[in-house]
Amino acid sequence: MFGVEHYSALEDASTYEIFSTLKEAQSFCDDQTLWTEHDFPLYIFEAQFNPNRIFRESDLDGRWNYEDNDDTILKYGAIFIEINTKPC
Repeated sequence: MFGVEHYSALEDASTYEIFSTLKEAQSFCDDQTLWTEHDFPLYIFEAQFNPNRIFRESDLDGRWNYEDNDDTILKYGAIFIEINTKPC
């Protein structure tokens, strides 16, 4: 599975979205309707997510969501794609 870390200037914080495939993660990053100069994707990472901490949202078209705990990400994988290097 893959995550896309993205930054929000309004919240002055970053968070991530979860995707089943690299192609889905890349499509999310490429969707210009989601991003502004203040909100933008930072990078794509591969990870092993804790199955007890992630779930599909029925009201969000089945997109992945997660409980944000120390053990949500069990292990990072080899794929790391830098998307944006703007200073936060």
